[in-house]
Amino acid sequence: NPKKTDDLHEQHQRLLVDNDSYLVAIRKKKEHLASLDTKMKAMQTKLLQRKKEMGGRICTLKRPLHQRKHIRIMEDRVNQATKSFDKLLCKNQALRDEIDHLRRQRCSFALMYQRLSRELQSQHNVMEDLVEKSVLAYDQRSEALARMLAVRERRKKDRSFCHTEMTELKRVIDHEFKLRSFMVKKSKESVPMGEDEDAKKRRTEQAQCERMGGESLETYQAVHRLLVEVSGDSDLRQIGRTFNKQYDQQWQGQLKELERELEQRRGLANNLESQYTVVLKFLDQHKTAIAHLFDKMKCNSAPITGKLGCSAQVTDDNVTQFIGILEEEIHRLLIILSQCSYKEAEEMELPPQNPLLVSYSLLPAVTPSATEAPSFDDSTTETLLGLGSEQPLDFQTLRERVLPWVMHTEQGKVPKAPSTPLRGKKKVGFNPKSA
Repeated sequence: NPKKTDDLHEQHQRLLVDNDSYLVAIRKKKEHLASLDTKMKAMQTKLLQRKKEMGGRICTLKRPLHQRKHIRIMEDRVNQATKSFDKLLCKNQALRDEIDHLRRQRCSFALMYQRLSRELQSQHNVMEDLVEKSVLAYDQRSEALARMLAVRERRKKDRSFCHTEMTELKRVIDHEFKLRSFMVKKSKESVPMGEDEDAKKRRTEQAQCERMGGESLETYQAVHRLLVEVSGDSDLRQIGRTFNKQYDQQWQGQLKELERELEQRRGLANNLESQYTVVLKFLDQHKTAIAHLFDKMKCNSAPITGKLGCSAQVTDDNVTQFIGILEEEIHRLLIILSQCSYKEAEEMELPPQNPLLVSYSLLPAVTPSATEAPSFDDSTTETLLGLGSEQPLDFQTLRERVLPWVMHTEQGKVPKAPSTPLRGKKKVGFNPKSA
């Protein structure tokens, strides 16, 4: 960072200037002290010379008035020193009382700090839970929307196909019904058994002439021979009965096949309706969860309610808007969480953690590891700090206390092979019970 480098350079220049000024002041003080030492030595030599001239202590003893005055002066000095010592003792007692009061305040503040730290940690845990739930809800919402779109497309295709099949089947059924009614009508119009052969022949010929448009007898004979060759029977009534029987059998088989297909289509339609009901229930649950999460995170619903025709309820039309507001709020909370973790990491001198990897534990390949707090005996504490000491532990002391326990624990562990990471997204099947 160039700005930080410039600040450090300016601070270094100021420190160099201060160092030079301090060196000059120290040199001057040393010179002054040397001059004072020379003066003191000169004065001491003068005093010794003066004492020698006056005769020393013997001369002083010879002057009792001067001696008594000197004694009074010394007693006065002792009295003044005693008073100053008593004042220092009183001041020391007041300082001791103030130190005890500050120590008690430090204990109370430490308890308050621990309580606030626990509350902050609980808030962080709540934020992490909310982030995990929101990410999981977003993923489930995406999967549910994809399934819903797929089910809708499949339902449209199946419905159109069923309508087409039903129309075709109705047309075939109507055609077969008309054909069958025509055959029944023609069979009822056949000649009775009690009439004579001539009347029957004339009526059959007349009916055939009316039906065939008055064709020649040779044509009828050729058709009759062809029918006899194909069926192997010369009786026309027997041929008609055989034809009607075969036609009825074919018609019944087709009806049974159509009924089976209709049952299959009906079962498929019921299955699709049940899946559609499950999907609707799943979406309703997610809407309720989104509304609960929206209220719990205390998001602002003004951008949604301010629009014309919009309400504060989560519906199919505005669910994407609610999810967008939740994503913005989660993004803001993630930024705040990253800033807090970065500040805590700077204070604790630890590498900062990435808050975006909070939901990494939701992956099935990752197994959560059980955390175990390090334990150490009180003898180590008394050895490091002394018995009855209230000094707070710094990072280096805590590291010295915890490191032997961690090394002992790591030596007892068996190394495991690293798990292969999953590539791509895991395909999750739709389970109505889980929904």
